[in-house]
Amino acid sequence: MSTETLTCSRCGSDRIIDDAKVEDRITADRRASLDVMIGYRKASMLQPEKPQRFPLAARICGSCGYTELYVVDPDRMWSASKKLTRKV
Repeated sequence: MSTETLTCSRCGSDRIIDDAKVEDRITADRRASLDVMIGYRKASMLQPEKPQRFPLAARICGSCGYTELYVVDPDRMWSASKKLTRKV
């Protein structure tokens, strides 16, 4: 985690809750992380390609409640997207 002071892009407060876990409730007892996926449009019947998933986390302002989502490992996602681009 960075030592930089985070501020809310909406109100400017420094009361930031960083790295909050984001989940989707599937049933009352079952949850799953909220992810973004890349690569699912590149697949074909002849060359199926499993989409790659990247979990999201959130930063939440403790003053106004504004919430930003971000990919937990953007470097890994960027590398995966570049590999997909080269295959086209």
